[in-house]
Amino acid sequence: MPIDTIVGNEFMGFEDLSSEPIEVRLVGETTKCRSCDWFWQPAPYGPYPSFDFNKAYPEVFLERTNKQFRDKDLARSVPGISRGQAIAQPQILHGCRKSPVMTIGINPNLTGFWPGPDGSRWAYPLFSSFARYAYYYRHRTTHQESFSIEFIRKHIREDEAIRAKQAGYLKSARRENAARNMTFKLVYEDGSQDEIIQRWDPERPFVLLFGPEQSFKSGEVIGGYMDLPNGVELPVQQNVVGYYQRVIPILEQVSGWLRSQRNLPNLEMAEDVCQLDMVACASPGWGAQFEINKAQVVENCVNKNAWVVKQLIQSNPKVIVFSGESAFQMFNLMFERFITPKLWDKMEVYGLLKMTARDPHYLDIQTEVDGRAYRLRARIIISPHFSYDDNFEPHVRLSPDELQEFIGKFPDAYAELRAADRVIAPKAKGDGYTAIVTKGLRDWTEKYPVAAIPLMQELYDPSTLIGQGITQEILLGNLQYDSTNNHFKRSEGPCKFCVNSQWQFPEKCAYGKPDEPELPAGFLEKVVEHVIGSLSVPAPSIAPLP
Repeated sequence: MPIDTIVGNEFMGFEDLSSEPIEVRLVGETTKCRSCDWFWQPAPYGPYPSFDFNKAYPEVFLERTNKQFRDKDLARSVPGISRGQAIAQPQILHGCRKSPVMTIGINPNLTGFWPGPDGSRWAYPLFSSFARYAYYYRHRTTHQESFSIEFIRKHIREDEAIRAKQAGYLKSARRENAARNMTFKLVYEDGSQDEIIQRWDPERPFVLLFGPEQSFKSGEVIGGYMDLPNGVELPVQQNVVGYYQRVIPILEQVSGWLRSQRNLPNLEMAEDVCQLDMVACASPGWGAQFEINKAQVVENCVNKNAWVVKQLIQSNPKVIVFSGESAFQMFNLMFERFITPKLWDKMEVYGLLKMTARDPHYLDIQTEVDGRAYRLRARIIISPHFSYDDNFEPHVRLSPDELQEFIGKFPDAYAELRAADRVIAPKAKGDGYTAIVTKGLRDWTEKYPVAAIPLMQELYDPSTLIGQGITQEILLGNLQYDSTNNHFKRSEGPCKFCVNSQWQFPEKCAYGKPDEPELPAGFLEKVVEHVIGSLSVPAPSIAPLP
């Protein structure tokens, strides 16, 4: 379905990007896309709180920090405007289009899906121009926006609000994965309980204002239908999200190596690392329990519209880090013929991580259009999924033979590991490796120093491995450090994302990309056609998130 036939009046008065280069057109084409009935007709989730900012180009966006926060911590507030409630728009690439390091996931996480005070206050951008979308995503780093819970509580419809009969606490809350139903249990101070089943329609979103074990007073509003105003000025809170923070320790490690070479690096999210998803629309997950029409979504977003292919060809990154094996599987189905050496994607993610972090594997696309050469050569590193802290805990992994050898040599040491619940058996359909948790293992290593040696030789520290893979590319000369600005050198090719005939960001482009000679009209589009060819990505082959 052609994009321009399904937009309606939602984007009336927005900029006409049809004559702009591909990196600029993608802002409008992706944001306007309503190709997938599953997301939009009617949307299975939402609507959610929506916002705009008071300024088209908030100066605070330029304030970068690599400081580590806890997940959901408030980082800062930006003056904004309530835009009522809306379905979350498709997302475009986060960061500089020519960042040489790119991460790729499956699709944005729909944080507002989950019941409770956090889920009720997450907010999504609903801007008044494509220029605002472009600026927001150019500078988006580790945060996601929300309103205060007080603002949400203030705008619960009084006529159908659920109030506590007496003081108590919320025992549990669960919403259906693929329906607008929520079940929650309330326990009162006299020992009585209520189980409430709440259903709602797309025009009247229901939110829960308390989380499990949180106490409430008699008469307090537990939940109700949200009716947010449009045009009210308020602080838009920017909260740190663990997924987006995952790369920061990796950048710190690479920066440490650069400092050892007498450099003064200032590597940052949105400058040196950009973030992209295979699918532009958000969902609470990608597993079967959410009943997503994967065949339709993959066919439209990945194959027909090919948003990720177009952005990848324009960005031309030097390193691609995948968030989980499922994201790589989807990517590999389209790009397998360009990946050398070939990767066995049925291996568990930690095996893939070790293989790709230590032994270079590349996405290598070479073609010629009208006598002009194009090449994209990017190192591939497959990471555990960024969303889960446990995925990045250092641990030991032993093959079946290595495990039996270890047990044979050190039976007492192994028995103590098992007694302490440090041994994690292989997955039923995994690669047969046994994991051993190493956090807090100092007492054991002091007691069994000889047994500790073979274990430490098989230590997996995901952040360290990924950092080593990126550093390899620096040593190989594929990824270059620019000492004039203390960032990585940009990827090849011109870019007019920040400065074009439709908008000019106040800070313009620090890398001179708009001043580079323009590519022939349609050049990158023909490269995209070469990549897509007759390939298609069959949805049934894509595994759920771990």
